[in-house]
Amino acid sequence: MDTTLSADKDGPTKTMDFILPPLTEQPGDRIGRYKLLQEIGSGGFGIVYMAEQAQPVRRRVALKIIKLGMDTRQVIARFEAERHAAMNLVARSLAASDASEIRNGANAVPLAENAVAATSRTNASFLETLAAAYAETHRFDRALAVEQEAMSLAKNEQEKKHCASLLKLYQANTPYREKADAR
Repeated sequence: MDTTLSADKDGPTKTMDFILPPLTEQPGDRIGRYKLLQEIGSGGFGIVYMAEQAQPVRRRVALKIIKLGMDTRQVIARFEAERHAAMNLVARSLAASDASEIRNGANAVPLAENAVAATSRTNASFLETLAAAYAETHRFDRALAVEQEAMSLAKNEQEKKHCASLLKLYQANTPYREKADAR
């Protein structure tokens, strides 16, 4: 499978590929259009490399390679779930970053809409991201409706309070901002 995903301020693009590798791969090897630079993580199902993509644009990406023999439907479904989570994280950064140079609501909306659709509108966190993306693009009516949907999925009082605070922001026509960690 050669499905990829990422986004930057210029728009959504795809960068997380799921490729069955040769028996041994190492930095310097080429897999498809990617050159492996270094291993950055591994787990039971795969290895993540920092890789360089030369075409259609030159950029560094995270490339997750499924370990040989792990290409079962269950594992592929897990990677799809990871892809949706990554899509949501990118959308959330584009929609709600405290750094104006990162924010781009127009690019956040399609990523968030895809993540929400992939989970059949059952993930409150993904719905919150979509609401934030709508608010960033000044579609506060949509932001309110989606945040109310997220609130209906809240599992406890703390989550409901968080949703209520977001609803107040959107009612005041104010986009949501996530503060960077003060670490």
